[in-house]
Amino acid sequence: MYLYTNQLSGSIPSEIGNLTNLVYLYLSNNQFSGSIPSEIGNLTNLTYLYLYNNKITGEIPTEISNLTNLTYLKLYTNQLTGVMPESICNLNLDWSDSYYFNISNNQLCPPYPACIDEYVGEQDCDQVSIKEKTHPITYNLSNPYPNPFNPMTTLHYDLPENALVNITIYDMMGRHIKTLINNQQTAGYRYTQWNGTNNTGSPVSAGIYLYMMQAGDFRQTKKMVLLK
Repeated sequence: MYLYTNQLSGSIPSEIGNLTNLVYLYLSNNQFSGSIPSEIGNLTNLTYLYLYNNKITGEIPTEISNLTNLTYLKLYTNQLTGVMPESICNLNLDWSDSYYFNISNNQLCPPYPACIDEYVGEQDCDQVSIKEKTHPITYNLSNPYPNPFNPMTTLHYDLPENALVNITIYDMMGRHIKTLINNQQTAGYRYTQWNGTNNTGSPVSAGIYLYMMQAGDFRQTKKMVLLK
């Protein structure tokens, strides 16, 4: 889809996630505002994602890490803020070459994912408070990535405050499989991983599993699929 340099404005519609056969998405050099819709993570056939030179705000959604076929990701010269998702490192990009990856001229501030720490370009962090940079404002449990998976998946979660965190895996019969986390943690953007084993370290069978997060008054359960 080639819509660059058209003076288009408004938000990028969430319905764009329905265009799952897209390989090229060029929306650069327009006047788009609002945030990048999380539904963009549905476009798993994308190889080019050009959103640069707009007025896009908010955080880079975790779902962008679903775009494992991306070769070019250019988000520079927008008004993006917040902490970048660590899972972006799952993308197979040439981080060191701005021809393929460029997020400069935004307000994306530390901490940066390890894969891009040296390649973030110029970022205006003066207008972003330390609290905004490092702490989420609500509890959140993200979808696992990858999903389905074999042999390992990553579970990202957000803590707006210090809390006792428990993340536990169950099978579809409700039987306890493994406790991934059960300790006090400080506020921040965090993640854990599951390698398809139980509490004794033995591999479990393929199938659908539930993972539940409890922290303070927050409770959320999601599904994931282990392949063999």
